[in-house]
Amino acid sequence: MRYIEFGQAKTKVSEVMVGLMRIDQMSVAKVTELVETALDEGINALDIANVYGRGACESLLGEVFAANPGLRNRVILQSKVGIRKEDDGFT
Repeated sequence: MRYIEFGQAKTKVSEVMVGLMRIDQMSVAKVTELVETALDEGINALDIANVYGRGACESLLGEVFAANPGLRNRVILQSKVGIRKEDDGFT
């Protein structure tokens, strides 16, 4: 896996990222397995946003971290804000 150095601390972040846009129908166990498999492959960057699953994806990822102490400290989160989907009532 190739990494880039990020920020003043020069944290090593994998060039490949796991997108979590479609995890809202998965179980805590399956998302845990996904994240741990990514880490086993050297991928330490996760992509999440409050709009994914209308917030359900973020909530589920929070459950994964709560159920697996220390896991949050092993990953880098990329998030986005300000995405508006007014057509379906989610803003």
